[in-house]
Amino acid sequence: MAQPFSIVAAAFTPFDPDGSVAVDVIERQLAGLLNDGADGAFVCGTTGEGAALSTPERKQVAEAWIGAAPDGFEIIVHVGHAAIADAADLARHAANAGAIAAVAPISSSPGRPSKQRTASRRSRKRRRIFPSTITISPW
Repeated sequence: MAQPFSIVAAAFTPFDPDGSVAVDVIERQLAGLLNDGADGAFVCGTTGEGAALSTPERKQVAEAWIGAAPDGFEIIVHVGHAAIADAADLARHAANAGAIAAVAPISSSPGRPSKQRTASRRSRKRRRIFPSTITISPW
């Protein structure tokens, strides 16, 4: 029996010539993804220049995608941040805005025990502060 699957596209963040986020372009991006058969979009990740955006810009992009998406089109938001409090804020925002999931990568060197313990403590802290109503994946 065939397993169901979804096509979730990593969406880039459009910018105006002055460097501001061009949220008006997102609806056209969404139309293109729907036309191409995508089932969802992953926004503000590395393709979406999430690390180069301010927290308010990241929230603006997430809101634009979630607001434009038709029922059944899944939006996954990258919420990773160097500051855990900011990552938690982005995760809460994604959950409240209607994203189906949020991804917050953990950077560590798996071969070094001291860093593994640090990553484990950070992971436990993240589980305490991220909302339980949304899936958080420590990519």
